[in-house]
Amino acid sequence: MFKNKSLLLLIAAFFILQNCGYKKLNQIQGQSFHIQKLEIKGDNRISHYLKNTIAINSNETSKNKISLKLKINKRKDEKEKNISKKITKYVIILTVDLKLEEANNVKIVNKSFTRAIDLNVKSNHSDTITEEIKNVDNISEKISEDIVRFLKMYYRE
Repeated sequence: MFKNKSLLLLIAAFFILQNCGYKKLNQIQGQSFHIQKLEIKGDNRISHYLKNTIAINSNETSKNKISLKLKINKRKDEKEKNISKKITKYVIILTVDLKLEEANNVKIVNKSFTRAIDLNVKSNHSDTITEEIKNVDNISEKISEDIVRFLKMYYRE
């Protein structure tokens, strides 16, 4: 008896939620902005990645024409030292300041995106550099996702 009620309840919930119009925000179809101008200052490796990721999400047929200015700031600070005062861990902080201007210069929006990641020092210096590059690529990807999500939410229909 309990199985029948729970099965009936599950089927009813499925049909009710099937037509509620729920959509994931990051999977909304159609880009609702077009980037006319994109200026990036800062680290070249990060700027190329951000430029490519953001440009993919631009739609030329959109009525929202925007201009973006990105300022990239990457810092590597020491986080931990061992007893002999050798650095054992760094923290890499990546900050991207976004300035969004609409084509008709009605609105100017400033937003800052920040991500940090720890970097363990390896026994070999080249291994530490390789690990740093991987970590910077990872947080660059996360920041680019944050920027695209912000733009989609700001210009959602």
